[in-house]
Amino acid sequence: MSGEEPDLPATTDSASEDKTSLLGKLRIGALLVTAAVILIVATLNWKPVPIDLMGQEINVSLSLLVILTFFCGIIIGFLLARFRPWRKHE
Repeated sequence: MSGEEPDLPATTDSASEDKTSLLGKLRIGALLVTAAVILIVATLNWKPVPIDLMGQEINVSLSLLVILTFFCGIIIGFLLARFRPWRKHE
C-alpha cells in the first residue's frame, strides 16, 4: 500500500438534492412573499404620523415606523436569545 487512498467516485443521493432544492425554492418564495407584504404595507401607510420622542415632536411615515419597530424587535430578540446573562453557565 502506498499510503494514498484511491479516488472513489462521489456518490450523490438524489433525495437529498431534491430536498435541498425544494428548501431553497421555499426560502426564495418566503422571501418574495415577505418582500411583497412589506411593500404593500409601506405603500398603504405612507401618511406621516406625529411621534412625541423625549419632548420633541417628529413626523414619520407610519410604514417606516412599523418597519423600524419590527427590525428593532428582531434585533433585541436575537440579542436576548444569544446572550442570556441571567442563565447559569454550566
